[in-house]
Amino acid sequence: FVLGGFAEVTTTKVTVLAEEAMPMADVDTVALDERIKDAEEDILLAKSESDRARAVDTVDALRTLRASL
Repeated sequence: FVLGGFAEVTTTKVTVLAEEAMPMADVDTVALDERIKDAEEDILLAKSESDRARAVDTVDALRTLRASL
């Protein structure tokens, strides 16, 4: 699982710069559920539209991860 960052693909290599990456087998569902709850709270507490958008993106990514487990 990769959360945030970007990838560059060329004909000879792939470079991934990630904010967070881990094997799916290492995902702790209890901790993940807590992170989702915290991120949902961040949406409510966002002071700017960019902060809110970032929190929404985080919630979406974490929910996608949760659904895949």
